[in-house]
Amino acid sequence: MRTFLIILLTLVAAGTLLADGRMVSYLQNDNRHELIFVAACESEKWTLVTIYDLRKDRIDRGLTLPKAEFAELWSALSGSAVSSYIAHPKASDKAAVPGFYSFTLTENKAITQLLVPRDSCPKPILDVVRRMKSYVEKIRSPENRH
Repeated sequence: MRTFLIILLTLVAAGTLLADGRMVSYLQNDNRHELIFVAACESEKWTLVTIYDLRKDRIDRGLTLPKAEFAELWSALSGSAVSSYIAHPKASDKAAVPGFYSFTLTENKAITQLLVPRDSCPKPILDVVRRMKSYVEKIRSPENRH
């Protein structure tokens, strides 16, 4: 429940920040020791990625993202191809569902959540998962730390 509330508050804050922008977020829960919220955000002025480690209650410094790369993420997760993965979570639901990739799309304060089965994930969505994981590695790399 606490995890869901943290993510909901993050989305509300992002929605306020991105009143005229878009956000693609991914909840990484690959093992029981980590729960990482990865957010790629786009506005008229900037496009960037930040990560929030929910287990350690830590926000890591972000990195700039080319607008074309953000557009690819957005395109892979929007449209009719993903309509069967749209979820309607309740406040009592867990944010990270075992066996599923969890995404949230935010555009002009409208929020869409997707739950995609890991065992039958379409390649374009799996590519987004790989890319989001690569952002975590880049942000946490020694070269990005100051």
